[in-house]
Amino acid sequence: DHAYPQEMELELSNKCNYMCFACSPWCSSKHMERLGLQNLPRYQSIFDDPKIIKAFVEDLRSIIHHMYRLNFTGGEPFAQRPVYEILKMINEENPKNLNIHFTTNGSVMNGMVKKLAARPNTHFTISLDTIDPIKYPAIRVNGELDNVMSNIDTIQSLCTGIMGCSFVIQKDNVFDLPKIVSWCNKKGIEFTYHIMSSMGGPE
Repeated sequence: DHAYPQEMELELSNKCNYMCFACSPWCSSKHMERLGLQNLPRYQSIFDDPKIIKAFVEDLRSIIHHMYRLNFTGGEPFAQRPVYEILKMINEENPKNLNIHFTTNGSVMNGMVKKLAARPNTHFTISLDTIDPIKYPAIRVNGELDNVMSNIDTIQSLCTGIMGCSFVIQKDNVFDLPKIVSWCNKKGIEFTYHIMSSMGGPE
């Protein structure tokens, strides 16, 4: 019964700097490139076209003051130019009641991430499948646990919103559950978990 959308989830691209064990070409450009699928249209995003993202940003601008929540997922949202185009528009419009939520691998720390962390009503969920420094680079391929942990501390030091941890249960990390839950409790981080399932077919 609303005249405008109240909530949107934006999965604009599979562009990602990680090649996680539990992921697929649908959500990771690194997997896509590894398998030589980058020229297949189904793995390409129309939002990588500057004209399309520009038009989409202007459409979103026309309703942004009426929206309650905007969710960014990936790929890795902070590795995607279209996300920054939208965030630039939000910064220009400064909608007062908009909640923004990012699901991120926590690897990127720059001025925009810091600014967002300090923004009211902005929430971060870090995809973190282990805090074991030996297991992490095997599960989160291309990732560096020390970097992610440092970025989590930076975001928490600035963030007034909710900080969450998303954990995908798999055979290599299932016994890490007690440790990461305890860590989240100590850090004041909301813990959620997911069961690994097939993503996008046989590739």
